[in-house]
Amino acid sequence: MIEYVNGDFFSAPEDYLMCIASCTANRVDRREKLTSEIFKKFPEANIYKARSVDGSKGTPGSLIVRGKVAVILGTFYPGSKPYPNDSQDKRLIWFANGLHQLCTQYKPGNIAIREKFCEDSGGDWQAYLRVIDDLVRNLALAQQSVTFRIYKYVQVIPLFSLVRYKTPSTLPPTTPTPTSPQLPSSVAATLQTLTVPSPVTQAPVQTPVPPVSAPLAPAQPAPVPQSPVQAAPVLVQPAPVPVQPAPVPVSPPVASVPVQPASVPVSPVPVQPAPVPVLVAPVPVAPPVASVQMQAWGANPEWTTPLSAQTIHGWDDIMNDAQLLEERKRIETWFEKDELPVFGHHIAIFPPQNLIFNAFNLCPLEKTRVVILGQDPYHSKVGEAMGLSFSIPPGVKVPSSLQNIYKELLTDIPGWQKPDHGDLTKWAQQGVLLLNCALTVRQGSPKAHMNIWKPFTDRILTLLSKKRTNLVFILWGNFAKQKQNILKNVDEHCIITGIHPSGLSANRGFFGSKPFSQTNDYLHSKGLEEIQW
Repeated sequence: MIEYVNGDFFSAPEDYLMCIASCTANRVDRREKLTSEIFKKFPEANIYKARSVDGSKGTPGSLIVRGKVAVILGTFYPGSKPYPNDSQDKRLIWFANGLHQLCTQYKPGNIAIREKFCEDSGGDWQAYLRVIDDLVRNLALAQQSVTFRIYKYVQVIPLFSLVRYKTPSTLPPTTPTPTSPQLPSSVAATLQTLTVPSPVTQAPVQTPVPPVSAPLAPAQPAPVPQSPVQAAPVLVQPAPVPVQPAPVPVSPPVASVPVQPASVPVSPVPVQPAPVPVLVAPVPVAPPVASVQMQAWGANPEWTTPLSAQTIHGWDDIMNDAQLLEERKRIETWFEKDELPVFGHHIAIFPPQNLIFNAFNLCPLEKTRVVILGQDPYHSKVGEAMGLSFSIPPGVKVPSSLQNIYKELLTDIPGWQKPDHGDLTKWAQQGVLLLNCALTVRQGSPKAHMNIWKPFTDRILTLLSKKRTNLVFILWGNFAKQKQNILKNVDEHCIITGIHPSGLSANRGFFGSKPFSQTNDYLHSKGLEEIQW
């Protein structure tokens, strides 16, 4: 539920006060009006002060809770305009991620938000409202109720005036209204209370609620034709008294009502047997129709089948492992119950569902000779991630990490020709398993799915090193190097470690490390075919 409160934000009785802060700054910017005042009011929540001491920084989209203050790290510099690593779209995604963490981990009953808080950094308030509205709806699907109270941010507290905030203009383009009949009755009822558009903006309607409830009771047993007649007097109640005689001419149509009962005793005797089979017939037809229709996710239209239905070719010897089957089912359940209902409508998941297991399908187990381990898929833009570590589809700008890999290949492999694209499919087809430790990622949120996939990919690495011999494992960066601890029979493999090829670290030892020639030298020594990089 979303409500407007004409009151003082700092005196809000809600469970949490929400604000946006920077991921990197160690002081409050003068343009961060709300954040600055919150940190003055609640000094224990001042994350900038802690950073100025220990130099720590945060991850965009993460959440820090100090007391009753929930700080979402939603910008690099909240008071500034976006720059290359920052954008209004990313800020919106980071806000959604942090808000989701607050609702799912702390399960608050209500959250206070200052109206138009995002405008300090040029954000679109209506876009942020749509994110909140989406979250409220999807939490309702999970049978979790959270009330967001939007405060006008005044210093003097007038009499509270709660106004239900719901208008058709603020509803997201992908609402669950069409699918609500297929939901359980309790969830459908909750959604109906969230999507009532009429009483929303009419604050005066709250005062005549008691008198309105009285006429509504007799209106229900009345015939359908009379419903509009009774609805009119309800809306005209505030009008002058002379309007009330209007119902008097309605009595003639009422006189026609007894004529219908006269036909009723005649019709029930022959008609009752007929409707019984007619009503029973549609009942068994409804379930199949509902079961055929799949939940549509606005930002992820390709997610149409369960994760377990995705085919992995040539890896049966490993994928049929009991622990892996259990992990895969757990991941599928998490996506269907936690990730997609909350983020599926407004935040994309990379790569597309049909490319999640692309690394395995392009590189069968029997052909695998080299494993290049990545962290998680590219998360910035649609169309970059393709299910292969470090690889991007043709036509997409080559990222800095892959550009540095190409630079190293130019000096490492004599005669190597740099391609005009970043598609590494050719490597995979030769037996290079381009495996990310997390097979999916939420747009704008690196490592968002890491903990979900880690047991799955760790188990694959363990089984792969145990069942095969003479493999080359290329581990770049500290994150990948830690995977040495889960590998088996390390004496039977070649493990190459080094600096990560990212633009931030490549100059600290990646260039000149010659990992590709080392790989081919090892394969040649074992009588195996070398990789044509």
